[in-house]
Amino acid sequence: MIRIFLALAVLASVALALDPDAGPSAEIAGQINDEPAAIITLTSLNSYVITAGSARCCDYADTTDELFVSDYGTDQIYSLAPSTGALNYAIDCPTEIPNVCGVVFWWDTGGHLLINDWNSVHDMYEYTGSWAYACACPVPSEPRGMDIDYDGYIWGQDANTRILYRFDDAGVVQTSFPIAEVPASFSCGVACFPYGSNLGIALTGYAWPDVYFYEFDGAALSYLGSAPVPQTCTSSYGLTYSDNTSTFFWVYRTGTPYNVCEFSATIEVALQRETWATIKASF
Repeated sequence: MIRIFLALAVLASVALALDPDAGPSAEIAGQINDEPAAIITLTSLNSYVITAGSARCCDYADTTDELFVSDYGTDQIYSLAPSTGALNYAIDCPTEIPNVCGVVFWWDTGGHLLINDWNSVHDMYEYTGSWAYACACPVPSEPRGMDIDYDGYIWGQDANTRILYRFDDAGVVQTSFPIAEVPASFSCGVACFPYGSNLGIALTGYAWPDVYFYEFDGAALSYLGSAPVPQTCTSSYGLTYSDNTSTFFWVYRTGTPYNVCEFSATIEVALQRETWATIKASF
């Protein structure tokens, strides 16, 4: 298994979419915040083609070393080998979720999956060997990617409004954040990762040329900056972070094929740098 350490720079002195692939015009897709707090570099470490009908979101299961990828075309969840993309097995989604998009691996005893529907069904279902209703999806318009943070809260993007929601496993919203820095097109992927003593959030969108990074201190969400996606693509989809590898995994498309890229990230906010391994938290 490839094991790569990310570097984090620490600054001591810094105080409706009927078509899920629809995107913006080219001039809109390049908009970013003029005053990012960090310089961010993404480095591709590995990439491979995956077999999928319409691959979308993903989540890394650190306890079992599986990469879960949703496919709304086949309405299935795939378990893939993270280093090669080889299919371990596929899980058919319940009929109540005809257009699966977001997928989260819950790390509690035995582990289970939580999914949402991007289109017309605002419910969430969980899988523990069989599917069961979990809760109403609190993302009100266009649910897309999700991830779970180290405190057990779920983060989900609304593709239409580009609002980021943090909610509990009963679907109760704890807080929400309008994401003003990203392009005016559909959002998709959400990845939670350790950022010093706080939580890092990385976001992707269908036609976004960059990955956008934020820091959550338990109350406020601060924009860190963005960096170009680490591979040339025609569409950018799901995103997840692995504590096992200290890297990100990203679902994207190049013409017809769907692909997964593993990449590292360096976030520089000062000259002093520490290795990611010395500061990262673990589930």
